[in-house]
Amino acid sequence: MKKLNPIEFLTGFLMGSFMGIILEGVFVIIFNLLSPWLGWARLAPAWWMMIPVPLVLGLMMGKAIASLHLEDY
Repeated sequence: MKKLNPIEFLTGFLMGSFMGIILEGVFVIIFNLLSPWLGWARLAPAWWMMIPVPLVLGLMMGKAIASLHLEDY
């Protein structure tokens, strides 16, 4: 197994975290737009409830980017 390069891992982690923040924000906005029509309560998550998705996506993307053989390109 290849040793992961910390710079490549950090780059992938930041890319994945940013994508996770965007995806989660879009989900909350769409849910809050649809909830009045469906009779549901609006979603108002605390900041700490928004951490797991960007964290998991960041870790997955960091491992994926760092495990690529970028030196071949």
